[in-house]
Amino acid sequence: MFVILYSIVLFSLTNAGALEDTESKITPYDLEDEVRAQVEELEYIVRGVIRSSLRAIDDLVREVYYSRDDSITEAKLSIQQEYETLNGQLTIIKDLAQSAGQNIDICLETNEPLLNQLPENISASLHDCLAFANKELTIIQNDAIYRIDTTMNDARRFYFEIDLCRGDFLCISPIATKIELAIVEIPQKIGVEMQRAADLYEDLKTNAGVFENTQSKVAPYDLEDEVRDQVEALETTVRSAISSSFRSLDNLVREVYSFRDASITEANLSIQQEYETLDGQLTTIKDLAQAAGQDINICLETNEPLLNQLPDNIIASLRDCLAFANQELTIILNDARYRIDTTMNDARVFYFQIDSCRGDFLCISPIVTKIELAMIEIPQKIGVEVERAADLYDDLKVSIGQCTDQKAAQFVTEGSLILNDIATCVNNM
Repeated sequence: MFVILYSIVLFSLTNAGALEDTESKITPYDLEDEVRAQVEELEYIVRGVIRSSLRAIDDLVREVYYSRDDSITEAKLSIQQEYETLNGQLTIIKDLAQSAGQNIDICLETNEPLLNQLPENISASLHDCLAFANKELTIIQNDAIYRIDTTMNDARRFYFEIDLCRGDFLCISPIATKIELAIVEIPQKIGVEMQRAADLYEDLKTNAGVFENTQSKVAPYDLEDEVRDQVEALETTVRSAISSSFRSLDNLVREVYSFRDASITEANLSIQQEYETLDGQLTTIKDLAQAAGQDINICLETNEPLLNQLPDNIIASLRDCLAFANQELTIILNDARYRIDTTMNDARVFYFQIDSCRGDFLCISPIVTKIELAMIEIPQKIGVEVERAADLYDDLKVSIGQCTDQKAAQFVTEGSLILNDIATCVNNM
């Protein structure tokens, strides 16, 4: 009867499934942390170079303004001197006419006021002529700032590359070399942009000194202002879509965390119930042995503590198994945020296009249609990125479910094996 009961216990354990051990994969966290630290150092260096270059651009802008103001002052002085020379010659003409008793009022009636108003008219025309300097200066400055500012993206893209590696040593290793090159190349790139801006400023200073009056050219300022207003409206629309998408991403993250926590709770309950079942079977074995006057301490000495510790060990293993969820969640979230954030560049690029047109009507006109399309396409692009993240989150929830199911099955398997060892030991006594 005693042996038959043990046989029944042994038979009940044969249905337990086996779980392959996947914990042998070692993630090179030290290397990943080291490379991330390199990116932070690169960001710090690039940020410093950007600040320095922007200060240098401000200095160049002031220098051009000073040059322009000096040109205006010098031109006004020259005009005044020329006016005094001409006015002196007119005075001689009038004195000679008076000495000859000749009335020349008919000659002076129109022309003398014109001559007297000429300095003011030419000075005003000079200001209009040099007004292009303000616009050109703004175009050069905005272009340089845009090009220099975007170099920070060249540094931050390494975070994205690291995330995509998902801890793969062979994938992460080459990134370290790229970062070392970037520490040299990005500041050089900024330096090239600075030199380019400086050369354009020199050209502008030259033009400010010799530029002929081009007031006959009518720039479509009304259209340009209207298009700029459209870009501002586009920015507002995109900013709103980005904010909305970030809220959606946060909701998805909370949903995944809630699912993970619920899965852990469910697994805990399942493991506890299975433990109580196994512990009850062990109690039955001990009671039968005691009733038969059989000392089975040698069978329990090692195995009973193992069985009692098994729930805590499996729960700890479950948490390790689910640790990937935090990493995957961060990767998905950072990837989605990066992709969505960069959509604002798709809107702001229109400012650069408008500046590049330099008031040319035929150049500006097509931008209107592009902006109207962007009003639809950029929010759609953001929506696609949110949907992509949602799909990845669903896949992650499936992986979490598989992890909890596997650990629950692992507990049954290992617990049953321990009980089987005890039963076998008792049967062999």
